[in-house]
Amino acid sequence: MQHVGVQSLLKVHIDEKIYTSANGGKILALEDTHFTLTKNSFTVLFGPSGCGKSTLLRILAGLDPHYKGKVEWETPPKIGFVFQEPRLLPWRSVRDNVMLRADPTFGEAEFSQLMEAMGLTELVDNFPSELSLGLARRVGIARAFATKPNLLLLDEPFVSLDAPTASRLRQLVRRLWEDNPITAVMVTHDMREAVELGEEVLLITTRPGRVRERLKILPTDRANEAAIEAKRAEVKARYPDLFEAVAE
Repeated sequence: MQHVGVQSLLKVHIDEKIYTSANGGKILALEDTHFTLTKNSFTVLFGPSGCGKSTLLRILAGLDPHYKGKVEWETPPKIGFVFQEPRLLPWRSVRDNVMLRADPTFGEAEFSQLMEAMGLTELVDNFPSELSLGLARRVGIARAFATKPNLLLLDEPFVSLDAPTASRLRQLVRRLWEDNPITAVMVTHDMREAVELGEEVLLITTRPGRVRERLKILPTDRANEAAIEAKRAEVKARYPDLFEAVAE
């Protein structure tokens, strides 16, 4: 479902994506996967492990050109990528890790605002070894925003965090995106994350991955814990097979 009156930023048409396994066998990862993304939308790719979500993200990022189909851009992409691991340079401070990849127009005032938004103001001179995993992930997310992308890709950015830390970080990302709206696509196998962050959720089937349905997420769906749980339970009741491999 596209926003009325808003043009799509990109159109994705993946007819087939095949991997070659270590023993030479062929694995059909994606098939007949088609969707569009609108400008400044937050879309979540949800599905069980191994369904092709991260493969889709790598295709959008241009990291995997080996597929049949096409990705059509309205304008050339400038991509910010948040990986599952922070991937910070250990010999560089928080400030340096963010500023090394920052857009040339990203100045000190914007840096200070970003650090305040992410709760990192007091840690800009610290090194990665002095940060918890949750704080390191904040730096990784800040670094992606500092590039001033027109497409932000997040590959399970909260994985392996304890529940309270993940919840706080999701709230920070949501506020940061609302203050700096850009087109965002996040991969997760946690429906709670999908409801908390997404404006819409693409339900990806088990392998070979296809888009089974696009779910619109309303503000009332994430109004409180009860609403989030009700939406998660509703989706699980309709599509239990997508949750079978999901640890929630």
